Order: sequence, then structure tokens, then C-alpha cells
Amino acid sequence: MYRSPFGGTRAIAAAVVAVADHRLDEDEHAWIGKIEALKDELASHTDMAITFIDHGAGDPGDDVTTAEMARGRSVTRTLAEICRGAAIAYKWRLFLFRLVRLFKPSSCIELGTSLGISAAFQAAALELNEKGCLSTLEGSEALAAIAQGNFRRLGLERVRVRIGRFQDTLDRVLGEHAPVDYVFIDGHHDEEATIGYYEQMLPHLSNDALLIFDDILWYEGMQRAWKRLTNYRHVRVAVDLGEVGVCIMSKEASPMLRERYTLPFVGWSIKGRLRRARGSWLRNAVVRSLWG
Repeated sequence: MYRSPFGGTRAIAAAVVAVADHRLDEDEHAWIGKIEALKDELASHTDMAITFIDHGAGDPGDDVTTAEMARGRSVTRTLAEICRGAAIAYKWRLFLFRLVRLFKPSSCIELGTSLGISAAFQAAALELNEKGCLSTLEGSEALAAIAQGNFRRLGLERVRVRIGRFQDTLDRVLGEHAPVDYVFIDGHHDEEATIGYYEQMLPHLSNDALLIFDDILWYEGMQRAWKRLTNYRHVRVAVDLGEVGVCIMSKEASPMLRERYTLPFVGWSIKGRLRRARGSWLRNAVVRSLWG
């Protein structure tokens, strides 16, 4: 990836290495410390039950129908269970943070807010960049209210929660944000829904827009969705990181210029800190892969 003539590819590689090194300046460390402290507080509420409407595909094997996803299902979980189940792993939160810091997008969208932890990482990066805004879409009013409260507590002013099903809110948000520079898709993990959201977003994206897809290994349908996405002609760069896929778009993408990489984030510790020694076998293996 470091050998690529395309700066966007090299920026993704730099983000991977920065996460491996846990490389943070003083201001970055302060923001991330505040967000992680809030997350730990949320995860401690084992007796606070929240009832919310879930429009997602559920867990692998749930076999939720399209009609059920459209209607939504009433679910009751403790705040701790929601925090553990919905928040992406620390390494991915840090990766999103680093991508926003490096790419410096102006117009950002997230699909799937939940409690707002990943959105907080991205919004904190926007605060440090001193530019850009993030609209994060959440289908549940109950979860959206908690997320909004979390953003207020953290002092994040560049993020806004939009409440409603993605199919009801995404078109309007795309129109308001166009051209969109950055999208993180972390909700409704369904093959056809994922492809549909991509096709819906495509006319509104800026050239060189960055798209991040979570849970591309969630089940066979999401694996197929990722494979289909990497074959679209507007996807100039596609990087398979195992659980997460990253695409850089180009409206003038030629088949001769397309780049495809596979670099699974394997063996990394998650809780609070990654293996970061510059001489470690893990970091050296990552860097060798990036230069391959």
C-alpha cells in the first residue's frame, strides 16, 4: 500500500500503522480519554433497562425478514448490554478517529448511532481538525436520546443525530450534506440493504470520498455484499481489514487504476491499548504487508 501512487491509499496505510503504534498527541489523548471514560461508565449500568426499536438484521442466524426489519422489533437490553454489543472494538474506534484526522473530510455521515461512541471518536477528530460536521443516523428514539446526551456531556459540537429508519432519513441527509466526503456504515447488516445504501449514496459522493463498512464478515450475506462492492467501477481503492472494509471512490476510476488489498487486523489486543512496540513482530508484520 505504501508503494501506491495514490495518496489516499498511502493515507489508509498510515492510519493502520498509527493505530498499531497507538500514536496520539496530547490533545488526541485527552479527547479519547474522555470518550473511553464515558463508555466505561455506560458499560457499568447493568441494572438500567432500555426498551428500543431495532430495525437491523439481528445476529447471524436470526433470519429476520425484510418486512420485520422495516417494521422494527421491540427489544429490551440493559445499558451495559447495549454498550458491549453495539460499540465497535477500541482498535476500530481509533482507526476511524485516525482516518478522519488524516483525510480531513468536511461532510460526514454515519449509519448506526446506538449510544454514540464511534460517532464521538469521529466527531472528536473533526473538533481537532477544526472543520467538518457529522450527521449520524439512528432508528431508535430511545438510543438517539442517550447518544445526544453523551455528545453534550463530551462537548462535541460538530455532530448531530438524525432519528428515523435509514430508508426514511438517508435521502434527505445526503441532499443536505452533498457532496459527501466520508461515510461510516455500521447498521442494518443485510446484503441487499448494504448494496442499496451504497447505490443511494453514490450520486451524492465527492470524488475521492471515503466509505467504511463495518462487519463485512458478519455472515455470508455481508461477505457477498463486500465482494460486490469491490467490483463496482467507481471503487478505486478497496482495503479488506478483516472485520472492516474501506473504499475510496473515484467517478473517473479506470479498471487499470483500481487497487485491491487484504490486510486483516489479527492478533491485536483491544482493551484500551494495542500492541505498539515499534520492534514488535506484529507491527513489523503489518508494515511488511503494507509495503507488499
